[in-house]
Amino acid sequence: MVGLNIFSNFCNYWWLWWILPFILGWFMGFVIMKKWRKMYKELIKDGRKSKNKLNSMENSLANAKKEIQDLKGQLTIQKGKIAELEKKQKNN
Repeated sequence: MVGLNIFSNFCNYWWLWWILPFILGWFMGFVIMKKWRKMYKELIKDGRKSKNKLNSMENSLANAKKEIQDLKGQLTIQKGKIAELEKKQKNN
């Protein structure tokens, strides 16, 4: 029992041995949370950028679809005019 007596006496005389694990645990938790918070903020930032990029791409796609519809309409009109001109040419 002499070996255990030395350890308990040492711990009784120096109070930091009892509080040191709590301090180290708090510090390690703080460092880990800081790292995870930084990663979280970066992911949120990337998500916002991706969402903005997706919105702009959807808008450009919608504009391209509108332009395609307009061009198809103009093509149909021009085909009608060509058909009319061909009829006039055959009649003359």
